[in-house]
Amino acid sequence: MTLKRKKCTKDVKFEDYCTLFVMSDKKEYRISQTKLEGLWNQSLNANKRPLIVVGIRRNENEVFMLTAEVKLEKQRRKT
Repeated sequence: MTLKRKKCTKDVKFEDYCTLFVMSDKKEYRISQTKLEGLWNQSLNANKRPLIVVGIRRNENEVFMLTAEVKLEKQRRKT
């Protein structure tokens, strides 16, 4: 099975977001609750939506990019 490349049809307007950009040369990157809380609070104060963009270098010529809007969901725990 071969994967077909899809072009992104949705353009992100970064002026609508409070954005956290991160780039790593390591094989992994951990996103902590502290970073998410900081981004969330900044976006609330700026009246914008929170967005996180993570880049992880694959090799000298390629970078995996992850772009995600951060959302907070209310949940009830079962006891």
